[in-house]
Amino acid sequence: MKDMEKLVQELTTRILDKIQAEESLPRACVRGTDELREKVAQAGFRLVETSHEADDWLIQDLPLASLLRLSQLVPQPGLEEEIFYRMLAGKSVFIVDWFQELESNSSIPRVLAQKIKEAQRLLISYGIRGGSLSHYLSQSSPKGQESTSHSSKKQLITEKKLRDMNLQDGAVFKLEPGTIVTALARDFLKRHHILLEE
Repeated sequence: MKDMEKLVQELTTRILDKIQAEESLPRACVRGTDELREKVAQAGFRLVETSHEADDWLIQDLPLASLLRLSQLVPQPGLEEEIFYRMLAGKSVFIVDWFQELESNSSIPRVLAQKIKEAQRLLISYGIRGGSLSHYLSQSSPKGQESTSHSSKKQLITEKKLRDMNLQDGAVFKLEPGTIVTALARDFLKRHHILLEE
């Protein structure tokens, strides 16, 4: 019986650790190539399907004209409008390789290039970020960062742990936030008239 309790405890701990690790990963929605999605996932992000459930929204191949309209706060319906409402909500938008056309085209007249740079500065002031994927990942990647602190780790209370605590009948047992109490442990508490304070 003790071996079974140890096995259940070990399995439960592993499951809780895995769930907590997944929950702590930042969520990214990627609108771009499969290669981009794969790189973001490999960097430690949890990929989600919609921008509404994402912490960060990465957009690839957004035309220069779209960026200019967004800088003037006149988005077209569709993607631009979705970016605009995300800006209004103060949520993260990262445009992969933005304004690359400007940097790769030296024949753009100087006055026009200055206006485009001004639009880029406006977008930055609105909270939109942009640049290379490697730049984004170097600033935002969760890889290498500790995903959970020891104090936020979920605890599991089993009947065995309660028995080992030698609690007196009628005692009060106070739970820490995030603690999970198994059904058998709750039954033990009821049988011994121990009050569970959550």
